[in-house]
Amino acid sequence: FPSHDNDPKAGIQELRYIDPRKIRKVREVKKERDPKTGADIVKSIAEYYVYTDRGIATQTFGASVNSGLRIAPDSIINVNSGSMDAKNTVRYKGMETDYALGGLHGARKAGVYEAKDGMIIMTSDVVSFYPNLIIRNGWSPAHIPKQAFCDQYEWFFNERRKIPKKDPRNYVYKIILNATYGLSNEKDSFLYDPELTMRVTINGQLSLTMLYEMLAEGIPGAIPLMQNTDGLEMMIPEEYKEKYLEICKEWERITNLELEHDQYQKMIIGDVNNYIAVNNYHEISQEEYEKLSKNPHRVLKVENGKYYHAPVKCKGR
Repeated sequence: FPSHDNDPKAGIQELRYIDPRKIRKVREVKKERDPKTGADIVKSIAEYYVYTDRGIATQTFGASVNSGLRIAPDSIINVNSGSMDAKNTVRYKGMETDYALGGLHGARKAGVYEAKDGMIIMTSDVVSFYPNLIIRNGWSPAHIPKQAFCDQYEWFFNERRKIPKKDPRNYVYKIILNATYGLSNEKDSFLYDPELTMRVTINGQLSLTMLYEMLAEGIPGAIPLMQNTDGLEMMIPEEYKEKYLEICKEWERITNLELEHDQYQKMIIGDVNNYIAVNNYHEISQEEYEKLSKNPHRVLKVENGKYYHAPVKCKGR
């Protein structure tokens, strides 16, 4: 704070910590209706902070604004802890994760990561993550009857589960489910409700972050490799595989969501949007082997008269 209001040249003489639960930024927009066009015209915008010793609760926010101390925006500065920077990037266990509207995205530094020397690479994805967040929590766009929306949305989800993934109809239901979330953030859509968008995105980010932390802290020697929107990859000592699955079960119990698991033998990471993941080998028939071997990019092997295939996942911008 300046030492004297009439002496700004004195500069800042003191900085005081403010409990973030007791301060809130306010943006007042005053509008007038144009009598000719009917359009709302912005006449003025005022931004300031409101501070109150009692704390500012959401349900009493209006009263707090009227009774609290108003502070000019240039008198407040945000200083983060260092775990998260101004771009909403968190650094934890040797990996940087970005938090954005589309979800969270993070990957270890570029390189080749192989499951060897007693280590395995686990990959876990949340089943139909965003649709299930909506279904399990009973959310809906505010202007649509809640029960009708939830019943219909869950019906689409259940119908999709009845159809094999290779069936094109499965993909149609997937698009319906995912597009519903996407359209909640489209102003011209009848599903538009930005609060629903934020509920899904923020709860999704925090839920996946919780899983990431539970695994990284609960398994000795765990090395996080990647997390991206609806799943994560982590290298762990093979002896802790059951512990890994137990932690995942506990997370499922807490969140009421479901995880799918697999293992990779290798990950070649450029960044979170550019990587190759090679699954473990699984046995196939000779006929299937001969069919797949016509494609030179398939990862195949023959061992002790048995035939094996390792599916490969490639992602690139």
